[in-house]
Amino acid sequence: MPRPLRFVTFALALAAPLAAQQKLERRWPVDSTVSLKITNMAGTTRITGWDRDSIVVIGAIAPGASFFGGGRGGFAKMGVERADETLAAPGSTLDIKVPRAARIYVKSGTADVEATGLTGELQVMSVSGSIKVTGGLRLLVAESMDGNLDVGGPMEITRITGGRGTVTLRDARGDLLATTVAGSITAEGARVTRAHLETVSGAIAYDGGGDPRRRRHPPAPRCDRRRIRAPDVRGHHRDHAVPQG
Repeated sequence: MPRPLRFVTFALALAAPLAAQQKLERRWPVDSTVSLKITNMAGTTRITGWDRDSIVVIGAIAPGASFFGGGRGGFAKMGVERADETLAAPGSTLDIKVPRAARIYVKSGTADVEATGLTGELQVMSVSGSIKVTGGLRLLVAESMDGNLDVGGPMEITRITGGRGTVTLRDARGDLLATTVAGSITAEGARVTRAHLETVSGAIAYDGGGDPRRRRHPPAPRCDRRRIRAPDVRGHHRDHAVPQG
């Protein structure tokens, strides 16, 4: 074999292990209502509720990134960090099992977030990643500027904020608020006690029971606040301040 070819082959052999993802498996005993913070800016974060008082995370960490995590009792945190989050690079994958009644906060940049089997509280903040949640949470707060949001199940309180991505709500229950800038809002099979759906330039489609308040208005040169009247769960009326684009 000519020498230049031997050199290329040797160089590729050295580069292969350096580019491989790091395998990860960690676990901690925690309370059933643990408060957990998760940070994964790029890649995928999957969260599954289970009937054990422990957290287990299995994943693959991208080259150049590192994992941190720990906790006990009522508090825990975990995440992936890189020296420079502004640089484009492969993402990391985290598959996390948590107690069903946990209270969870997730921070994402471009990472997609999926959650299922939870009954506690979940807050997800993303820049452009998609968010998909199914289950019967007591409270769900989800926000993505550019990603799609897909929510299914009888949540007690749901607060959704979207930008250009679509919002899909399936089998919604309880108290529902969903707003977007340009993304469409679709509610299927809803049986809500109160709902407010609002978009600046997207479309709204509602299929279900109740009498949702729907607002679609053109962009305004400045942002102010308008007060509207919406029925509460007893059929009375209260004032609610909502942003007007």
